[in-house]
Amino acid sequence: MLLPGVCMTARMTLPSRLDTGTADALAEGLRALEAGPVTLDGSQVEFLGGLCLEALLLARHERTADGAILTIDGATDAFCDGLKTFGLSETEFTSGDD
Repeated sequence: MLLPGVCMTARMTLPSRLDTGTADALAEGLRALEAGPVTLDGSQVEFLGGLCLEALLLARHERTADGAILTIDGATDAFCDGLKTFGLSETEFTSGDD
């Protein structure tokens, strides 16, 4: 039973390759998640490409606009390296508690 005003965090595991071939499925999966906070499991990511990063940034922007957050737990070195390749910080998808 949920308490009134308590939101469950939606969870989704990211695929190992976040590339052109998975971009549409990723975007659809992110859109299908219930409203509220989202935590993505990045522990399997071996490659991060531009289209998938764009989908992740859009999802984060939409969640933030709705007053929620989107975070990535267990981001691999490959995921973090991909962020750096595109000029972003490893903290791009953290909760902002710093």
